[in-house]
Amino acid sequence: MRGRVLPAQAVVAVAALWMAIAANLPLWRRLLALDMLAGVQGVLFAVAMLAILWAGLTLLLGAFAWRFSLKPVITLLLLVGAFASHFMSSYGVVVDPGMVTNVLQTDLNEAGALFSGQLVAALLWLAVLPAVWLWRQPVSYGSVRRQLGRNLLLAVSSAALLCAAVLVAFQPLASLMRNHKDIRYLLNPLASVYALARLAATPLRHSPSALVRVGEDAQ
Repeated sequence: MRGRVLPAQAVVAVAALWMAIAANLPLWRRLLALDMLAGVQGVLFAVAMLAILWAGLTLLLGAFAWRFSLKPVITLLLLVGAFASHFMSSYGVVVDPGMVTNVLQTDLNEAGALFSGQLVAALLWLAVLPAVWLWRQPVSYGSVRRQLGRNLLLAVSSAALLCAAVLVAFQPLASLMRNHKDIRYLLNPLASVYALARLAATPLRHSPSALVRVGEDAQ
């Protein structure tokens, strides 16, 4: 049975909140192990971190809140987040550009060795079930002009929430990022998107160089 029709922005907010909470269990466990979530200050820091994740994901997904891109992009990020969450939890890895490079270079034999029941379970509850709800959920978009206005409003609101949350938690957040640099790569699936974007931009950062003739005297 289908639910009531939701505006695209509400779907973005729900999907972003799901990923911020469920797909980031490795991050929450790490913060708990570092004693960052203890006491009243810890609770406030957890709320700020959740707001940062939610706002960042909403800002990202809001750019694709259009009729033909919203559901495919959310589904893709659900899958990316599920894979990343599983491997971070099971193998203690972080999703940085180096790890993404290794994944892209993995062949079928290596990929088959990583297949497990735990991976299937993670994909099922983190990606497949939310995707089923997503594709069954009716979404209203409105005219292009109206949708553009709503998307801009969502972007501004998300950016404002992101800035406010960072300011509220600035001191403990700055200390955390300074002493535990790997934390930034646990922000799921934002870290995966960042790593892919950085790899894609790598050729653009290389300055062109002139070709030098070598071995011209070879016989």
